[in-house]
Amino acid sequence: MGTTTPQDDQFHALLKEYSYPLSLEGENTASRTLRLVGKNKRVLELGCSVGTQSKVLRHDLNCDVTGIEINPSAAEQARRYCSRVIVGNLDELDFRPLFPQEKFDVVLCADVLEHLYNPTSLLSRVKPLIDTNGYLIASIPNIVHIAILLEMLHGKFDYKNNGILDNSHIRFFTRKTIITSFTEAEFTIALLERSYARENETEFDLRNTINNASRIIEYIRTNNEECFTYHFIVKATPSQSSREELSILNAHMENSSLIALATDKERELAKLERRINELQSNLTWLENKTPVRIARWIMSLIHNKSRNLTSTKAT
Repeated sequence: MGTTTPQDDQFHALLKEYSYPLSLEGENTASRTLRLVGKNKRVLELGCSVGTQSKVLRHDLNCDVTGIEINPSAAEQARRYCSRVIVGNLDELDFRPLFPQEKFDVVLCADVLEHLYNPTSLLSRVKPLIDTNGYLIASIPNIVHIAILLEMLHGKFDYKNNGILDNSHIRFFTRKTIITSFTEAEFTIALLERSYARENETEFDLRNTINNASRIIEYIRTNNEECFTYHFIVKATPSQSSREELSILNAHMENSSLIALATDKERELAKLERRINELQSNLTWLENKTPVRIARWIMSLIHNKSRNLTSTKAT
């Protein structure tokens, strides 16, 4: 057995086992991603960890799952739900000898690309494994979320055990770099969706910042349309188009996704306006009722005082 280096120790310290409650009914990123996979699919799940998503794919969607996982301990647990689990580093694996004839309906990259040194290379290497009419599904954290920007204003870029700054993340993505990576890997983006979180709904403690940086927050909200995007959710298909044609197609999809983003914001604004109207209505009701209650309270005091005086005189 060879000796280990400090770099090896650091590498193995980042081998994590991601386990969390998960069902298809949720509106979180993982649930939405799995629903895009569909039923009765042959799935290649990259970075399957302990099999949290593999379990749902197998039991709830009746999928046949092949997993690839870098952590041997996590891979062993995932074997409970996968037909096959390969232990390997996605940055280095040559898929051709592993799957010389095999094709998959879906390649799943759920919060995986940000853990790699060369995510575009991975996308290119798995492309031949996708069968006709197949597709790739990915969820990818957004590095320009408002919480990250507010942290950086205070000189912070502190890694955490999970979330956008998970301490095993190597690469960071924006909407633009996602479009670029998939285009360079020769995928057509068929769907680009988002999951949202406001600045006070993340893993970062921003209470003091939120209270003292209202103008900065308003500036970010006005100038960064993706400031509340926590994850991007991508569905992409292998493309036979030229690079120029593919760039145009993916740019069109990006524009369509921005229209959807604007619609989401209009829906959220309408919800806030309804809430404001509700609060204003309640305030009006209270303002109308309070004088009556005060008058009744004063009359009650006068009545009780009068009764007390009458009782004292009679005595």
